[in-house]
Amino acid sequence: MKCGYCNERMEEGTLQSAANRKVYYLPKGKSVPMANKVQIEKAGGFILSKGLSNKAKAFYCPKCSKIIIDI
Repeated sequence: MKCGYCNERMEEGTLQSAANRKVYYLPKGKSVPMANKVQIEKAGGFILSKGLSNKAKAFYCPKCSKIIIDI
């Protein structure tokens, strides 16, 4: 998918969270055994916020720091 802001290729991944945990992004195919900051960053992801208890398919543009999700 191309970014609608800068037209560069976007990276596919997911927004994820466990109950009462931070919402975080992980690139497609990556997982973490325990959703802590160190493991998430080691897998190439980053923490977004707290809340939610599901995950959603997402596309991240590293160039302009935009995320697009389907709802």
